[in-house]
Amino acid sequence: MSRTAAGPGSVVRRPEAGSVGAWLPFVAVIAAAVVARIAAGGAMLGYDASWSLLWGRDVASGSWPEFEAPGAPTPHPLHILLAVSLGPLGATGADLLLAVSWLALGALGWLAFRLGTELFSPWVGVAFAVLLMTRPLLLLETRQAIVDVPFLALVAGAGLVALKGDRTGLQVPILLALAGLLRPEGWLLAAAWFVWAAPAASARRRLELAAVAAAAPVAWALLDLASTGDPLHSLNVTQGLAEQLDRPRDFDTALRATPDYLRLVATPVVAWIGLAGALAALI
Repeated sequence: MSRTAAGPGSVVRRPEAGSVGAWLPFVAVIAAAVVARIAAGGAMLGYDASWSLLWGRDVASGSWPEFEAPGAPTPHPLHILLAVSLGPLGATGADLLLAVSWLALGALGWLAFRLGTELFSPWVGVAFAVLLMTRPLLLLETRQAIVDVPFLALVAGAGLVALKGDRTGLQVPILLALAGLLRPEGWLLAAAWFVWAAPAASARRRLELAAVAAAAPVAWALLDLASTGDPLHSLNVTQGLAEQLDRPRDFDTALRATPDYLRLVATPVVAWIGLAGALAALI
């Protein structure tokens, strides 16, 4: 706290600039979440989120979640952990889970702004945040409390921390490990970071980095094992569902489908503008 003289015998206190700046991310996240919620309209828990609440209620009551129940989707450990405290609250728990989903979208917007600002300029950061928070697919997933949005927020947070240049620090792998408890893509990102960071780390830090990178898949497998007796239950369920729905899973199919997915997520106009911007950044 600093002081400035305002006259004889009086001292006016004013807050340090840093104390205001420390609260700015929280205020920005909440404000962005509220604006997005008002603009998007109503929301209702999706299929996966409803099951997470049910499983969270099971864990809170002292029993293992029934991952093998008829119609059960693929479990997401971090979502279930969050639901442990919300599941017993019934309808209130569902509302709180939706609130967390909107806050995750707000956090994604703030982190996108910070990434754009650090890499290019504040205007690029604003454009990046606005584009992300107005994508129809992301808004739909937020309205259903799907894990994709908090997953993206955690990955964006890891990216922002990575820009600080602490190659052998644990903050980035921890964020990626948390993301890996929502979607297995986080495992690959954590493994990639380990491969990049390990050569510059001490022997002890390499062990720590390896342990953090392996934490998410190991925790996921242990949860599956404890609940079903099969450590690969989630993988088997996901593959089985893909077969039932006759979804193509070949690598060449992924390459052919990428343009369609980009148009779906970004909309055609934004996709083409983004491609042009990417090419301009490489020149």
